[in-house]
Amino acid sequence: VTKDAVCVAFGNAEMARYSHDGKLAWVTRYMDSFDDPKMALGYCLSPVVLEDSILFPWDHHTGPCFLIGLNKLTGKIARKKERPIGTAHATPLVVGDHIYGIGSHGQVRGLLAETGERVWEAEGLTTRNRWGSAYFIKHEDRYFVYNENGDLIIVRFSPDGYVELDRTHLLNPTSRSGYGGARPGSRGRARHGQSDRLVVWAHPAFANRHIVLRNDEEIIRVSMDAADY
Repeated sequence: VTKDAVCVAFGNAEMARYSHDGKLAWVTRYMDSFDDPKMALGYCLSPVVLEDSILFPWDHHTGPCFLIGLNKLTGKIARKKERPIGTAHATPLVVGDHIYGIGSHGQVRGLLAETGERVWEAEGLTTRNRWGSAYFIKHEDRYFVYNENGDLIIVRFSPDGYVELDRTHLLNPTSRSGYGGARPGSRGRARHGQSDRLVVWAHPAFANRHIVLRNDEEIIRVSMDAADY
């Protein structure tokens, strides 16, 4: 959401821009340009709206993978950066000259935005397993990170790494990750671990000093106002 528009990624691999009163400005179907990745879990991403473009990942199980930038006013493809196989569905952050995001096995990574070069890697923000995911939301000089375990974490990112300031558990995971191809005793299981785990894969919403969360069983609203505690 920007001051004059709402940008939406749909499950049929379309990106659209609407005015606040619901008028369609443009729609772009990017699968025609980057092929169908045939994702077993569908297409789940949230676009990052920059000053002049809309940035989002387009990931294939077998590659190649891309970071794609659409012109914010026209929806036309303005840039693309090919990446190796091994990415994730968690939308990255763009902060200055760096990109911060989650790798396909739950690693936290910092990249140079211009070249895609990895400058650091760490663990701890989400499950260290296949498709480990987390959602990043900027707040003043820090970020809220809501991970697939239902933990809300407050962190700061920098070109040197990240610092965790606080965390609390808010909601229990209830959905199966559904990752296939990792039968007990197989090389896939040895490589990916117990991938069919319980997860919360739903982006949080924030309003009026509250956070709204859901799993497959309930929707909750939690105050983030210190005066309530």
